[in-house]
Amino acid sequence: MGHSRAGGRRSTIMGFAASALLLSACGGAAPATAPPAPAVVGAAPTAAPTVMAAASTEPTPELVSSTAIATVAPGGAVTLEMAGGQFAPRAAVATAGEVVFYLNNTSQQGIHSLAIGRAQLEFRGGRVTNIPLAVSDKVRYHQAATFTVEGLPAGNYVIWCTVENHAAEGMTGTLTVKP
Repeated sequence: MGHSRAGGRRSTIMGFAASALLLSACGGAAPATAPPAPAVVGAAPTAAPTVMAAASTEPTPELVSSTAIATVAPGGAVTLEMAGGQFAPRAAVATAGEVVFYLNNTSQQGIHSLAIGRAQLEFRGGRVTNIPLAVSDKVRYHQAATFTVEGLPAGNYVIWCTVENHAAEGMTGTLTVKP
């Protein structure tokens, strides 16, 4: 009986080996990779590790936006300084439509981001639970970036930094978008 059991294991192993050989010969599926980590503007490029794919639990922002490294604020941009655990100014004003933010991280160390949302911030365990309408890439210290949000409608918004605990520690503000 022990013999047939060992023979069964050998058959199973041989079956797996044959399947693997067949897949490689046919150009089988490549291993899944995780989605890229959120970009850090001004960071040195790093290779993404190959891991098993996992579903993202982060909600997708509603508005189309983009972030790019910048050295000067473009004309008409809403300038926000990011340092000392807060935005300056804490109350920003923009005009509806395509809004360009100039995010200037003047902090001595650390990274910051800008998220825009509709309602008063809600926290759970020091983390913001609000779903943002748009979120910038993270901006490294002593770096600046433009954050462009398309189709931002008129209204009153809340802004916050998405880096862990920054909003809970006061890196929040308001954004008034006029028609």
